[in-house]
Amino acid sequence: MPAFERRLTQDVTIHDSARSLSGYTLFSPTFGRNCWIVDMAGRVCHYWTLPTPPASQGKLLRSGNLMWQGKGPGSNVDFVGSGTELVEYDWDGREVWRFDQPGLNHDFIELPDGHFIVNVYVEIPPERAARIRGGIPGSELRGKVWTCQLREIDRGGNVLWSWTAADDLDIETDDICPLCPRHCWGFVNGMDLLPDGDLLVCLRLLNDLAIVDRKAGRIRWRLGRDRELGHPHFPTHTGDGRVMVFDNGLHRRGANPHLQIADIAASRVVEFDVAARQPVWQYMDPLAPRFFSAICSSAQRLGNGNTLICEATKGHFIEVSPDGAIVWEYWSPFVITRPNYWGWTKALTVWAAHRYAADDSRLAGRDLDPGRFEWDIRARKSASAAKQEKQ
Repeated sequence: MPAFERRLTQDVTIHDSARSLSGYTLFSPTFGRNCWIVDMAGRVCHYWTLPTPPASQGKLLRSGNLMWQGKGPGSNVDFVGSGTELVEYDWDGREVWRFDQPGLNHDFIELPDGHFIVNVYVEIPPERAARIRGGIPGSELRGKVWTCQLREIDRGGNVLWSWTAADDLDIETDDICPLCPRHCWGFVNGMDLLPDGDLLVCLRLLNDLAIVDRKAGRIRWRLGRDRELGHPHFPTHTGDGRVMVFDNGLHRRGANPHLQIADIAASRVVEFDVAARQPVWQYMDPLAPRFFSAICSSAQRLGNGNTLICEATKGHFIEVSPDGAIVWEYWSPFVITRPNYWGWTKALTVWAAHRYAADDSRLAGRDLDPGRFEWDIRARKSASAAKQEKQ
C-alpha cells in the first residue's frame, strides 16, 4: 500500500476558541490503516496503526477503547463500504474482542447493555429481485440484488434480533435511484440509536430517512424524498424529537426553491422535526457548490449546540454555530496516491469525524500530550516538503 504524504496546508485554518467546543477529533483516512486523534490546534494527540484498512470508520466505545470496522482478508471490494471484521482495540492497539462477518456494511452501534447493532449485506430472492424497479439496467452485483439486514449481536456473536430492509419496502413505490446501480435495495448506510431504543436509519438509494420500531420489527416513520434529499449519510438524533442528516446532494430529484438550491452539486446538513416532518435548521455554504461531497460524510451535534461536519471527499472538517458561522476548520493533512481508471489520483477521503469533549469520560486518564508526536509530524512535513521541491 502506498505511503501517506503530507498535504502542505495549515491543518487548522479557523479556531474561535470562545465559540467552539474544546475537545479532540477522531478520524480515519479511508485509504490508510491509521485512526487519528487531534486537538483543537490540529496536533496529533494519539493514533492507532491497525492491521486492516477501514471499511468505514472507527469510534470510541464507552470504555474508551476503539471499535474498528475493517477490511480483513477476503473482503469483497464489489460491495460498497463492505468489511469483514468488527474489532475492539485498547488504547495501546492490543486486540480486545473481534466479530468476523463477511459483508459487514458501513455502520455499527454500541448498545447500553454492551451488545452491538451491525449491518450486513444479504441476498434478495431472485423472484423478488426481478420485480424491483429503478436503477441502471443490468447493473446487479453478480446478477443479484442485495439488501441490508440489521442484527443485534452479543459478545459471543449470537444474533438476538434482526430486521431486513427489503422485507419492509414496497415493490411498487420504493424504486432505486435511476442513476445508481441495482446492487442493493434498501441500502442502509448509517444508523443511530434513539432514546426509546428504536433505530434511525438512512436508506441512501431511496433518498429516505426511516425509524425502525425494534419491538414491532418494522418501519414506523419515513421522510426524505418529499424533502429533496440526495443520497444522504450519517443520520443522528439531536434531542427534542429532532433528527439530522448529511444530505450529500448527489442525484437530488429536482429543484426546491424553499431550500434555495437548484439542480447543482451541493451538499447541506439538515435537521428535521420528526412529528412536524419539517426542516428546523440547515447548513449550506453561501456559495453552494463549494460545499459538496458526493459520498460518505458526517454531521454531529455537539454539547454546546454547534455541529461538527465532515466533508468526506476533501478530508475537510468544520464546526459551525447555530447561525452558520464556521468557528473551527481543519483539513486532514493525509494524502495518498492511489490508482484509478485514468492512472493515479490523490485521495483525501475521510468517512466521518467524531468530536469528544475535553471532559468526556472516554478520554479520562488518557495521555493526550501532543508533544509525544511532534518529532513524527515534523519528520513527515520535512519529507513531504523535500519531495515537493524535487518535483
